[in-house]
Amino acid sequence: MTKWKNSIRGIVEIERRKLVVLFLFSLMVIGSIFPSLTFAKTPDMVETEDGHEIGFEAPVISNNTESPKIELVDENIVEQTIVIEPSDNRHIVEIPLELQNGEYMVLGEDEQGNLDGAAMIYNEKKESIGILSSPVMENEENLNVVSVTKKDENTLEYTLESDGLSEPTTMSVTLAATSYSSYFSSGKWITRSGKISLSLTHKPYLFSGSTNDKMLKLSDSWNKVVAKHKSSKHWKNQTSLYNQYACHYGYAPFKNPWNIEPWRPNVGIAKTIAKRCNP
Repeated sequence: MTKWKNSIRGIVEIERRKLVVLFLFSLMVIGSIFPSLTFAKTPDMVETEDGHEIGFEAPVISNNTESPKIELVDENIVEQTIVIEPSDNRHIVEIPLELQNGEYMVLGEDEQGNLDGAAMIYNEKKESIGILSSPVMENEENLNVVSVTKKDENTLEYTLESDGLSEPTTMSVTLAATSYSSYFSSGKWITRSGKISLSLTHKPYLFSGSTNDKMLKLSDSWNKVVAKHKSSKHWKNQTSLYNQYACHYGYAPFKNPWNIEPWRPNVGIAKTIAKRCNP
């Protein structure tokens, strides 16, 4: 009888192991077909190139009762939409970021030193890793950002003024964890007329947003270009390469791809522009 019971237990154990294997295999199949079911990101966080996460914390909004909406609009971009009530002509909105690993933000300025809420995110090594966009208003005619300040290292405070709002409207901000692929679909060294050139095929995201957004994206995208290509034997004359890059960004956004060339002389940004980016 004991021998018979042991045999039964052995069969049961074998079947149990088969079920465990089958269950694990099923999870693998489901994960390959529907990866979002098993590897879903936190909806208010995005992952940076250095493997950390950044995102939004709950905002503080004066004269407001409706909860903000946070959603991933792209693999590496999260958007927060805030409802602004028409109860007052002046609104204070505090937007704190979730920065946990020594990251910090720096407000972007245009050439006149004006702030509009756009900010660059840096890691503890002072490498640019993300961009907080300037706010986008649903009703731009009657709601404007009049000032932006850093309340603390992780929080921006926006002062909004409205003129004649008759119903609730929205303010949206996006936070992007940027990488080389955020800005370029390809980048490679080629030979043109017997000379070396770095050919960069850019994406629309590179030019999106306000003036301050674009100023930050010029800097951030160049940082990505340097990080990816500086180890090449063709990389040299970096100041000339940057002047060509900045010239293309400002004066040839519709040309694609861009070709920047290390053999061209460093004549300064003004002369590079005068030579149509090809000094």
